[in-house]
Amino acid sequence: MNSVLIAIAALLLFWGGLAFWIRTISPDAARLERPDTMPEPGTHTTMGGSTTVLMPKDLDAAFNRLHQVVQNSDRTTRMASDPDHRSFVTRTKVMGFPDVVHVWREGGRLAISGHLTIGKGDAGVNAKRNVRWLEEAGLTPS
Repeated sequence: MNSVLIAIAALLLFWGGLAFWIRTISPDAARLERPDTMPEPGTHTTMGGSTTVLMPKDLDAAFNRLHQVVQNSDRTTRMASDPDHRSFVTRTKVMGFPDVVHVWREGGRLAISGHLTIGKGDAGVNAKRNVRWLEEAGLTPS
């Protein structure tokens, strides 16, 4: 009986420690830097994230709307910004995993990119979040 209680306590301690670590970890500063290149219009999905690029008619208005939607989202903190780029960290609902989000404009294009910082696959979480935010901003991928 004692060994069962010790095993349960050890598991609870492990999971509690892991949850605490996940919720307090900050992404590497290099992940918050503006992406080097602007992809072609469309949605580009990778194992750990997704980038959607649009060519809106009014780039400035679209950038500002999308920025406001992302900034006002739950569990999202703005980390860095310049006139054409915003970096955010948004945490997943259950465990609080940090994902890095970039919203930027360049050459008539608007992009939103979300990527995990822990692990290898995000089960499409970043792609779904990007689509939801684009819809909330009144923007749709073409």
